[in-house]
Parts: sequence; C-alpha cells; structure tokens
Amino acid sequence: MDAEMQRTSLGSKNALIELAKEELEILEFQHPNKFHSLKQELKALISDFENQKLLLNSPSAATQGDNFSLFFSSS
Repeated sequence: MDAEMQRTSLGSKNALIELAKEELEILEFQHPNKFHSLKQELKALISDFENQKLLLNSPSAATQGDNFSLFFSSS
C-alpha cells in the first residue's frame, strides 16, 4: 500500500473512531442504565483503534510499515 492510500485509510479510521465516540456518548446520556454490553464493545473498539493509531505514530512503525499495512488491509 502506498503512502497516500495509508493516509486515506488512517483518515477513515480516525473518522470511525470519532463516530464511535459520539455514539457512545449518546448511548451513555440517553440510556445510562441500559445497553452495558454494547457500551463495553464500543469502548473496546475505540481503545483498539486508538492503540493502533499510537503504534503507527511510534518511531519503530517506520521499520515495520509492511506489517501494519497487512494488518490494516485485513480490517
């Protein structure tokens, strides 16, 4: 995957993270005592995406770019 495609893919994933955070906030506000498992799944999804984002921004990511490309292309 070339650099432009990686940036576009990362941008899409950032938008997905933001959407998941917004949906979680809505669920927590409108249904504070319901949908606990759904809220936990959204929190886990957000955490996973943010951890992937941190890994991509780490200095060692430059040397492992091919591994991350394969990881993200399968999602």
